[in-house]
Amino acid sequence: MNNNNIQNTSENMMSTTYAERRQQRADRRSQGFRTILGCLIDCRRDHPQRLTERQQPYYSDFYENWLFVLIVSIVLLSVTDAALTLRILANGGRELNPVMAVILDHGPLAFFFVKYGLTCVGLLMCVLHIRHRLLRLIPMSSVLSMIFGGYLVLVTYEVSILLRIYTV
Repeated sequence: MNNNNIQNTSENMMSTTYAERRQQRADRRSQGFRTILGCLIDCRRDHPQRLTERQQPYYSDFYENWLFVLIVSIVLLSVTDAALTLRILANGGRELNPVMAVILDHGPLAFFFVKYGLTCVGLLMCVLHIRHRLLRLIPMSSVLSMIFGGYLVLVTYEVSILLRIYTV
């Protein structure tokens, strides 16, 4: 029984010492801005730690710089497409997309914001799933590249229409 009392006393001393040590250190979770800045510089969740998990689709909170450039380019091309479409419509053209034609009935501002909003939401979904494959076949990075190419072709076509309108 005497041995148990010695053990309990030493456990109380160890826990008290630990509690005292914890009170002396600053809580690392209370450093909000420093923590966020550290996460921006030293991203830890760019890929899963286990090799088997890396071979499957996964979500990440770190994205490559090329993806940012691609997304901004697609958004700029989408805005350019909307502006060129409105210019073509002002010169007697018509909208071939039936959904956007209905939205055009509500005015050009509604057309612009719906087009911009749908593009941004679609791009957000693609970026969130960038480490996945569409239909388990096509990498999402390739899907984004195809979207960029499609917008590039569309804007080029619209510019050629406007050139024909203004040169005649």
